[in-house]
Amino acid sequence: MRMDLHIHTLFSRTKRWGSASLIEPRQLLDKAVELGLGAIAVTDHDEIDGSLFVAELAHDWGIVAVPGVEISTAGGHILALGVADMIPAGLTPADTVAAVHERGGIAVAAHPLNVVVSLREKEIIALPLDAIETHNARSPRNHTAAALAGRLRIGCTGGSDAHAIDEVGAGITEMPGECADYREIIKAICDRKTFTHGTRARYRHIARASIRTAAKQKKARIKNRILLGLGISPA
Repeated sequence: MRMDLHIHTLFSRTKRWGSASLIEPRQLLDKAVELGLGAIAVTDHDEIDGSLFVAELAHDWGIVAVPGVEISTAGGHILALGVADMIPAGLTPADTVAAVHERGGIAVAAHPLNVVVSLREKEIIALPLDAIETHNARSPRNHTAAALAGRLRIGCTGGSDAHAIDEVGAGITEMPGECADYREIIKAICDRKTFTHGTRARYRHIARASIRTAAKQKKARIKNRILLGLGISPA
């Protein structure tokens, strides 16, 4: 079963731009079917509503949806998979992992060892993580991350880290057989029965997605200012 376990939708938020992705939930599900994916995880930045919304829709597309979120901790980003409640941003990595486990989910080091917003090796070794993202289509450190996961004997996940629809499927988690419940996926990760593979996102595609998102946000802000100036509340 092939899965992309790190995808952002228009629910994903950033401090600077607002929405970090232009991917709409139904558009994502259509793309997942087109690519032959059996499961996906929407892991928006510090926002779980998009993931829960996709989980409600996914059955109609024949897709298994793993609820999740990408949490901005004080030390780097952590993917929480299998959670249905939001976990506050800004906690220490240790407190974040504890909060994920309290909610019945698993904690995964997202795009580990990267220069920014990523856990370092010392932190990963010290934390009770359940898995490491060993293939992130936007990361140059996948080989090192895979070696670290093997050394620590913990699970691995792969994901595209998509912020634009054409990036979906560039990072894959694969497990033997099929399943109809995301809990089976969580168990397979923890039991080290998954492996990862994929391609590297081209930097021009990443830049293009970022420019499109920024332009859309600027356009929306200008529109809202005009509406407010006319005494009309923005939708």
